[in-house]
Amino acid sequence: MNRRTAGATPSPAPRPPRTATRERVVLAATALALAGTLALPASGAAAAGEVGAAVYSCSNAEFENGRWYYGYYSGMTAVPSASGVTSSGIEAQCSLRRASLDLGRSDMNPGTIDGIFGSNSQDAMRALQRWVNTTFGSGTVGVDGWPGPESWPYLRMWH
Repeated sequence: MNRRTAGATPSPAPRPPRTATRERVVLAATALALAGTLALPASGAAAAGEVGAAVYSCSNAEFENGRWYYGYYSGMTAVPSASGVTSSGIEAQCSLRRASLDLGRSDMNPGTIDGIFGSNSQDAMRALQRWVNTTFGSGTVGVDGWPGPESWPYLRMWH
């Protein structure tokens, strides 16, 4: 053994060359992620009740038992997620957008219907909750920015 090789760490094995297909897939996924049309959950797996990220339509409304449903979530208790796409998030955003249009209140518009109940959606929900308390009596619903059992019936009023 000579001095030049004594104690030297071996060089790593050469990496296999990237294929053109793999590079195109990586570039496409990167472009979609940057455009905001692809969401990858932080944990690497979708949480229960989550659906794929996209921009959703609110045109499929149906009136049933005195309430409007947009076809994504039919319950009255789920609280959407601020970090992942949920069906209750899409439903609540559709309802908020409709309330905004029906009442002529831009502060109730959640913005993009993407199912992620982020700060815009929470601000819109707080505006609706304040409106409910002004219209139906102080303390009717809590003003916390989240749809829940108290707020869902008022979200279901609009189409």
